[in-house]
Amino acid sequence: MHGSRPPSPAKPNSRSISIRIARDPNDLMLVTAIRAAVYLAEQDCPIEEEFDGNDLVAAHFIGFIGTEPAACLRVRFFGEFAKLERLAVRHQFRRSRISFKLVQASFDYLKRKGFKKVYGHAQDRLVNFWSHFGAKPLGHNRKITFSDFSYTEMVLDLEPGPDAITLDSDPYVIIRPEGDWDRPGVLDISSGRAATSPLRTPALDLQIEYLTEGRSHVISDAEAVTSRCLELMTLWRGNLWPVMHLKRIAQAAWFNPASNLTDWIAELKPRPGELTFEHPLPSAYSSTRFAEYMSNMKNIRCVLSGFSLDETILSTVVDGFHRSHRYQVVSDAVACRRPGVDDAASYKLAVVKVIGNYAGIAASTDLIAASGKIAV
Repeated sequence: MHGSRPPSPAKPNSRSISIRIARDPNDLMLVTAIRAAVYLAEQDCPIEEEFDGNDLVAAHFIGFIGTEPAACLRVRFFGEFAKLERLAVRHQFRRSRISFKLVQASFDYLKRKGFKKVYGHAQDRLVNFWSHFGAKPLGHNRKITFSDFSYTEMVLDLEPGPDAITLDSDPYVIIRPEGDWDRPGVLDISSGRAATSPLRTPALDLQIEYLTEGRSHVISDAEAVTSRCLELMTLWRGNLWPVMHLKRIAQAAWFNPASNLTDWIAELKPRPGELTFEHPLPSAYSSTRFAEYMSNMKNIRCVLSGFSLDETILSTVVDGFHRSHRYQVVSDAVACRRPGVDDAASYKLAVVKVIGNYAGIAASTDLIAASGKIAV
């Protein structure tokens, strides 16, 4: 059983049986036609009872004899069991083995998905049919009546196969089309392309200058912010996500590039393979290399942390906003210079509010909590 269309038979009147899972609206139209012929036309079932609202939340199997759609079966999934239902075979094909093959295909499918129990309602006259597969009545005289028929509740124990899909399975197997897990799918093929929409974290100006008492650009909350930057950088590196580093190199009296004050903070300095850029003006885009790099990247989102919020980060997000580049600032992993007036917290809050007009604002806890859901 797999997802391709049934091959054209060598002979026009071929009676070969093939089973596949429904994948698109055309397949669902086949399912609808088969069930309408059986349940609506033959058993006079009301349409709202046959098409009960569950068809779009289920898996459907279609059985073909030659190229003719002859039968179908629906499977729905619950926590501890799967439910088989709506088995329908067109009247001209009921002397074939298609109903048996259809049910067996669904069992093989459920074993592969790891289910251990199957539940169903058998019309009383068809209990023996389901018993052929090992199904047994669920308890004594467990009956249910609907759509003018009496049904017996049936249950079947399954033993998942050695190739059952689990959390330890190849992730490419898990994302392949349902029931077609043994062949590379379109997403397997797409993995050969380079990632074009990664999440990046530029670490801005994490330099000794900003931690040195007596310097005009010394920041507030240095210890807490540095610790948060390190936590985020460790997360990014652990997930093998891209990390970029920017360093401010200014020809100004307060910033002497010849001193060691321009050096990286030891625990946050770049590692081999991580990109670094130097920018002479507050905006990171004053680095020609950085501006060219960002212009060549498509559909990326950058998460900003570091120093200083009221110069480098503010000017970079404003500059990037007008270039249609997306930024997100981590509010508790950035720091401002100590203000000359007012208190540091109020000053930082005001700067963050301004930045919010040009970039997203997030807390590090939110990023860390969502890190397992970020696809890069």
